[in-house]
Amino acid sequence: SFGRKAGSVGKPVPDVDIRIADLNDWSRELPTGEAGEVCVRGPHALTGYRNRPDETAATIRDGWVLTGDIGFVDAEGFLTITDRKKDVILVKGFNVFPREVEEVIHQHPDVRGVGVVSLPDARSGERIIAFVVVDPYAPTGVAELVAHCKARLVAYKVPAEIRLIEDLPLTPARKLDRIALRRQAAEAAEAAA
Repeated sequence: SFGRKAGSVGKPVPDVDIRIADLNDWSRELPTGEAGEVCVRGPHALTGYRNRPDETAATIRDGWVLTGDIGFVDAEGFLTITDRKKDVILVKGFNVFPREVEEVIHQHPDVRGVGVVSLPDARSGERIIAFVVVDPYAPTGVAELVAHCKARLVAYKVPAEIRLIEDLPLTPARKLDRIALRRQAAEAAEAAA
């Protein structure tokens, strides 16, 4: 029985195999409940990109399609997608999932929206930047949000910068526009240099 579970995308259909792979070694399958790259294999899965052998080789390994999605399979077999691999931030050798940091910041009662991106950093590899929309009538400032993060996240996951903004940029599909946020972060870094 397929069933439904809030937050999940469901269970795989017959003849489709799903496995969760280590982000740094696709051949290492992760245990139930642990997040990694979602890999799919089945008769209707992608077999390659036309006239793009390099992309095909990077995406398809031993019949498995590496989707670029980050997710986990729970004990009941439900798949939950949590992030995109291209959005994972590498800080001091540790993987940081933007959504995890966003969820912690969003727990603050005055926060109305949040988007997390990164910029290259010579010391740590990448530095985390959080763009936060707070209730305009709340006195919440950056220092309070940093303290909120430090109380709930390990040190390498705490944003190096928190920027308060009025609105988050959205794509035409009304999803967070991380490309626009990265551009804003880069422009601000250039202006400060």
